[in-house]
Amino acid sequence: MNLTNISSNGHNVISSGSVIGFNNTPQFVFTLRNTTSDFNFNVELIFKEDNKYKEQIINSTVEQNNIIITCYNFNNPLASGLSSSLELATVAGKKIYFRFIARDMHTLPILTYCFYSE
Repeated sequence: MNLTNISSNGHNVISSGSVIGFNNTPQFVFTLRNTTSDFNFNVELIFKEDNKYKEQIINSTVEQNNIIITCYNFNNPLASGLSSSLELATVAGKKIYFRFIARDMHTLPILTYCFYSE
């Protein structure tokens, strides 16, 4: 038997998985390519510690075809993440969403992620 599709609440899962950060201040870059056109974009996740924030903070910026998401103080060994899916872009008329859970980004960084489309 083959698994041909995964969906959640009516949204197709494009890609999902887990990755362990290379070091204790990890940076992850995902490149998404549209199979029917030349359009592609990057999602870059950067994890930092900063004492000026008393809680976890997420800032995002867009630079050309790069979406940069900086996450501050994601050092919880149990897990932290987005409370809802983040809308990234609209590609070929379909919205693309992203969600992640980060575990202890300071000591043993483990990122679990999922990309969805409408």
